[in-house]
Amino acid sequence: TGLLGREITRVLLESGHTVTVASRSWRAMGRGDIRAHWVAADVTAQVQAQKQMLESESRFRRLFETASDGILVVDAGSLRISEINPGLCWMLMLAGSEVLDQVFGEVAVFAPCLDMVNYFRRSVRNDGHHIPFRHECRLERGDGTALFVELRCSEYRAAEKRFIQLNFRNVTERVHGELELRKLSAKLLRLQDEERRRIARELHDSTAQNLSALEMNMSLLE
Repeated sequence: TGLLGREITRVLLESGHTVTVASRSWRAMGRGDIRAHWVAADVTAQVQAQKQMLESESRFRRLFETASDGILVVDAGSLRISEINPGLCWMLMLAGSEVLDQVFGEVAVFAPCLDMVNYFRRSVRNDGHHIPFRHECRLERGDGTALFVELRCSEYRAAEKRFIQLNFRNVTERVHGELELRKLSAKLLRLQDEERRRIARELHDSTAQNLSALEMNMSLLE
């Protein structure tokens, strides 16, 4: 007994439809004769599902590789880094090979985010899913400069494993703008306070004295 072959072919039916067929053939010996068996099955649905899955993975990979936001994927249990996209490498000026398979909290550049990620891991709804989470933090880049990022955390499952996806968005310009606005507001309040004090001094030093002198003159005239 032995397997003769396996084959997947596309078959055109009389109706005009095309189906995908998987077939197997093998040889069996018994009672002095040799027989061949051939079995075919329609696997069109399975092939289409596999094709759609591959296309979906390809689209996700393109989005992952070309996203302007930084993306980091870690194991939900061990927090070991499994994937990092080029956008995050460029944002933080680091090499992906330096952080892959490292524990998230042990990588210096990500250490400021560890408490936030652990908070996300503890935040579970009644249905067992984690509550979507975002927060801002300050990170040190590879060249010693710093930037502010908005961190978003989400969880998903793949191949019976749980992963946490961390999205980093560079918000340095916005944070600096807000800081400058607060400084400007504080300066404006200080200037207003100084102007009030100046007007109060003028009223006390000149206007009040003039009124007193006028009152004395009016008394003399009277």
